Amino acid sequence: TDTQTAPGAAPDLAKRIGALDTDSALKQLEGLAPAVFMYDAVNDARTRPAHAAMDGFIAAADDPVWKKWTPPC
Repeated sequence: TDTQTAPGAAPDLAKRIGALDTDSALKQLEGLAPAVFMYDAVNDARTRPAHAAMDGFIAAADDPVWKKWTPPC
């Protein structure tokens, strides 16, 4: 669906438009699809229970939850 593919398309779009970062690409996508992110756990033997519980969680890209649930870069 658009809500699953649009954020994933941002890195490809960034390459095509010469953007330096994904945030710039997401701005180009505004209006094309809702800006949402989905938490995607690896779900292997090392996945912590709390992370497995969040797997598949979807929220708006500007939702404050992403300030807490964003992995370190």
